[in-house]
Amino acid sequence: MNKHIMCMPEFESVLGNVIEDFISEKMACGYRYGTAAQLLRRFDRFLVESDWKTRALPKALIENWTKRREHESVLTHRNRFNITRQLLEFMRNRGLDVFVPDTRFVPIVRRAFAPYIYSQEEMRRLIQAADQLRPFPSSPERHIVLPEVFRLLYGCGLRAGEALGLTLADTDLDQGILTIRDAKFGKNRLVPIDPALTARLKCMRKRLGNRSPRAFLFPARNQERYAVSSISCVFRGLLNKSGIPYQGRRKGPRLHDLRHTFAVHRMTMWYEGGIDLGAMLPILATYMGHQSLLSTQKYLHLTIQLIADMADRLDGRFGDVIPGRNDR
Repeated sequence: MNKHIMCMPEFESVLGNVIEDFISEKMACGYRYGTAAQLLRRFDRFLVESDWKTRALPKALIENWTKRREHESVLTHRNRFNITRQLLEFMRNRGLDVFVPDTRFVPIVRRAFAPYIYSQEEMRRLIQAADQLRPFPSSPERHIVLPEVFRLLYGCGLRAGEALGLTLADTDLDQGILTIRDAKFGKNRLVPIDPALTARLKCMRKRLGNRSPRAFLFPARNQERYAVSSISCVFRGLLNKSGIPYQGRRKGPRLHDLRHTFAVHRMTMWYEGGIDLGAMLPILATYMGHQSLLSTQKYLHLTIQLIADMADRLDGRFGDVIPGRNDR
């Protein structure tokens, strides 16, 4: 059994060794995977009790396992669903024929909007750490690709899945325009990018050589698409190297907080430049692919926390979306 999970119960199904490898990878990234490992042990037992003998996992089998149980809370069900889905994505990336369920069919558990906003100094250290990444035998181009992934996430505020799904055909580096296709709400949008970042992406493309227009802009091994979970794993390592403490699950800092940081830093720059935030909010909402302006307005409170005199000047226009005004 893998030494990283020798304290975990053994896995007995036909896919037991793959489950062990998945848990080992998670633990190598710094995750405490005790509870999740026990849940996957239940999945392994489910396969054994179902007398499942093949390494292919069809839709009917997975839906039977992921459906909500009687007396199971929404949060517990969603956690079980998400952990199982991560495992199935891991299996699919290894070439196994498995059904990966769509997250749209699981109830969303609403939580407080409390992202981590990186400081300018923290961003400098993170990018510096990314530039020091080294190639792996299994990922010989990661040191070329991943630093630019993190720059793009922060520089344009993209969702990780949007960035990793970009193809060369979606990337017009002569005009400095990205085409984001089939985003979170099923819409396409155009995203202008900074000239300095455009120049870096041009350099990256040149180093990677001639490729098909359908190839991913940020290729993983064998020109495959990077999984968000893989990028998040690398990012956790960068946090550690940058001296930014990880507070635990659901507390962050997270990879997705680069998107939130982009929005807050952009609004701060506009404010300090005397630009009307009221006029810029709809533009920022469109740029980030928000379905509603309310999603963008939430960044006002986060920006106010960074700028001491901002609240009084904006209260007259945005008081209804600035929480905690009476608590200052």
